[in-house]
Amino acid sequence: MSYISNRIVNRLNIHSVLHTAGFNLAGNFFIIFLLSHHFSAVSFFLYLPLILMLRFALRPIVLYIAPRIGSRRTLYIGVCFFAAQYISLAWVDGIDGAFALYCLLCALADIFYWTPYHSIFSFLADDAHRGKQISAREALNTIATVLAPLAGGLAIDYFGAKAAFSIGAVIELCSIIPLLCIPNIPIAHKRPHGAFNAVREGACIFITDGWIAISFLYAWAVMLFNSTGSHYTKFGGAFALAGLVASLAGLLIGKMIDAGHAQRTVIIGGLFCIGAIILKASAGGDLTEKMGIMSICSLLAISYNPMLMTAIYRLAAKAPCTLRFIFVTEGSWDIGSTSCCLAIAGLLSCGAPIGWAVAMAIPVTLLQMVLLYKFYKQSMPARLVDLPQ
Repeated sequence: MSYISNRIVNRLNIHSVLHTAGFNLAGNFFIIFLLSHHFSAVSFFLYLPLILMLRFALRPIVLYIAPRIGSRRTLYIGVCFFAAQYISLAWVDGIDGAFALYCLLCALADIFYWTPYHSIFSFLADDAHRGKQISAREALNTIATVLAPLAGGLAIDYFGAKAAFSIGAVIELCSIIPLLCIPNIPIAHKRPHGAFNAVREGACIFITDGWIAISFLYAWAVMLFNSTGSHYTKFGGAFALAGLVASLAGLLIGKMIDAGHAQRTVIIGGLFCIGAIILKASAGGDLTEKMGIMSICSLLAISYNPMLMTAIYRLAAKAPCTLRFIFVTEGSWDIGSTSCCLAIAGLLSCGAPIGWAVAMAIPVTLLQMVLLYKFYKQSMPARLVDLPQ
C-alpha cells in the first residue's frame, strides 16, 4: 500500500504520533494554563509574539549546527527541548523567571525540531505518494489527538500540572526511538546558488498558515477557555471529540491530491475551511454547543494539512537545499503568526469580541486558496506526465 510502503516515512509517522501525544498531553494546555495564571486574553496575544520573535532571532543557530552534526541529531535536540518545555510550563505563575525560561525553551524547541523534521520528511517521502503519506501521518496523529488531550486534562485535574506535564515529557523523549535508524539528509555547508530565491512561493504560503493558525486555533482556544474555565478535563475532552470526528475522512484527501485532483481539493477544502471559521466565530457561550462546533469544524478542515504540506514538501524536495528552504518558510510562518497576534491584541483591546479574532482567518484563507491553486495548477500536469515512467 502506498500509504505505508516507505519504511523511513513509517518511522517518521510513528515518531509523529508519539510527539503529538506528548504535545497534546502537556504542551497543548499552555493556553488554558497561562490564562488560568494571571494572563488576560490581550496579554496572552501580546506575549506570544515574544516567543515567536525570539524563535525568529535564534533560528540561524540551526543553520550552523545542522550541517555539522546532521539533520537526525538536530531533530533529537529539538525533541529534548520540547520535553524540557513541557516540564518548565508547570512552574509558570505569571510573568516571572519560569515564564522567561519557558519562552526560551519554546523558541529553541521549535527551531531545532520543525526545521529538520520537515526537511527530512520532504526529502525522504515518495513524490508520487506524498499526499497519501501525509494523510497517513495525520490519520495516525488522530489517535494521539483523541486520547492525549483527555488523558492530559484528567491528569492535571487529579494529579497536578507537574505530574501531567512530566508524563508528556517522557512520551516526547520516547519519540526519539523511531528516529534512531533514519538517515541524515544532505545539507550543504555553504549556501547553494539560488537556495533562498527558490523559497518565495513556499514562504508566501507559510505566512498565510501562520496567520490562520493563530486566528483559527489559538483565538478559538481562548473562546473555549471562556466556557470551560480552569476545568482541564473539559478543555481536553473538547479537543478529543474533535480529533475523533476528524479521523473519519482524512485518508481520502491525500489520495485525491496524488490522483491529480489537487485543484478541486483546494477549492472544496478551502470553502469548507471558511465554513468552519464562520461556525467558530459565531459560536455562543455554551460548552456543549462549542464541542459540537469543534467536531463539525474538524471534519470540514480535514483537507487543510494534507493540502498545505503536500505543496510545501514538494517545493522543498526540489529546492537546492531542502533544509534552507524549510528554514526560510518556518521564518515566514513566524512573521504571519506574529502579525496575527498583534492584530488580535489590538482588536481585543478595543473591546471587540473574541469571535472577531477567529473571523480574521477568512480573508487569509482565501489568499491561501489562491496561492495553493496556482501552485497545483503549475505542478500537477508535469507530475502526472512523469507518473507512468
